[in-house]
Amino acid sequence: MFVPEVLVGAVTELEHAMNDAFADPAFWREYHDVLHDYVGRPSPVYRAERLAGPNAATLLFKREDLNHTGAHKINNTVGQALLARGDVSQCVSWGVKGDAGKASLALNINRDALAAAEARVELAVTNYLGTMPFLWLDIDDEPGPDSLRGVIERNAIALLSNFERPVVDPPSPGWLGHFSDRPLVRGSGLWNQRHVEEKHDTMFLDDLEKMIERTRTG
Repeated sequence: MFVPEVLVGAVTELEHAMNDAFADPAFWREYHDVLHDYVGRPSPVYRAERLAGPNAATLLFKREDLNHTGAHKINNTVGQALLARGDVSQCVSWGVKGDAGKASLALNINRDALAAAEARVELAVTNYLGTMPFLWLDIDDEPGPDSLRGVIERNAIALLSNFERPVVDPPSPGWLGHFSDRPLVRGSGLWNQRHVEEKHDTMFLDDLEKMIERTRTG
C-alpha cells in the first residue's frame, strides 16, 4: 500500500489505535450507537416506482443523502476546539478549502488516504456533536438567505449571541467553545461565526413559534 510520506506517522498511529479499538467491545457498542442514532444508518432504501415499467428491472435508491455526515464548517470548528483542549491530534485538512475533497486536491493527498488518517479525529468530533441537544423543525421551503429557514436561522443566532453585548445566557464554564481559536465563537458563546454580530428582528419569533408548534403536533 502506498502512503504519502507526510501521512506515514499518522497512518501508523491510526493503525495501532485501530487495533486497540477493534479489540474493545465498548468501542463497537459506541460505534454502532453513533451510526444508528446520529448518522442515521442503516440507510433507507427507496424503490423508484415511476422509473420501473412493467418490463424494467427493479430500481432502488439507497438514501445516503439522508445520513448526517456533519457539516465541514462545524466539524472544523469543533475539531479545532478539541485539539486545543488536547482531546485529539491535528488534522492536516482542517481549514484547507471548504471540504475534504477540495482539501485533498489542495494538499495533493489521496482523498481515501486522507480520510483514513483523520477518521479517528472526525469520529471524536461526531461523538461530541452527538451529545448536543438539537431541535428539528419541519420547514418545507427551499434553503436560501431569504427563505423562512434562513430568516429563523439568522435571527436565532443574532438573538442568542453574546458577542460584544451584555451577556444574557452565558455558556457553561465547561463549554468546549472556550477553547476555540475563533474570536467570534468564544465571544458569542455559539458554534457560529456568521450573524453573531447582527441584531435580530423580533418578528421572527412568531414564525419560530408556529414552526415549533407544527413540528410538535406533527
